[in-house]
Amino acid sequence: MRHSMVGLLLLINTWSLAHAITSVSGSCPNKFIGTLIRVSKSQSPFNPLAKINVTLKVEKVIKGSVDAQTVNLDVLKHGPVKFVDGKKYEVSYRLLKWPCSITST
Repeated sequence: MRHSMVGLLLLINTWSLAHAITSVSGSCPNKFIGTLIRVSKSQSPFNPLAKINVTLKVEKVIKGSVDAQTVNLDVLKHGPVKFVDGKKYEVSYRLLKWPCSITST
C-alpha cells in the first residue's frame, strides 16, 4: 500500500513538472540581452532545487517591454546555465520574471 502511494505521488509530481515546462515555453513575451552584474548566494546550498537570484543589466531589448535598466531573476543554482560576472546572456521571460530561456551570447 505504501509503495503504491509513493508511486502515485511521484507520477503526479512528474506530470505537474511536465505540464509546467510545456506551458512556460508558450508564453514568453519579453526578451533581452543583458550583462550579468550580480549573483546572490543560495539560502540552501545543498538542496538540488536551490535557487539563486541573478541581476542583469539590460543592454538591448529584443522583444516586449523591458522597462527597467536591470532585471532580477530567480533561477536554479544547479541548472543548465552557469553564470559568470560580466558575461552577456540572452534572456526571455514571462510575467513575474519567470525565465523561459537563458543562453550565453
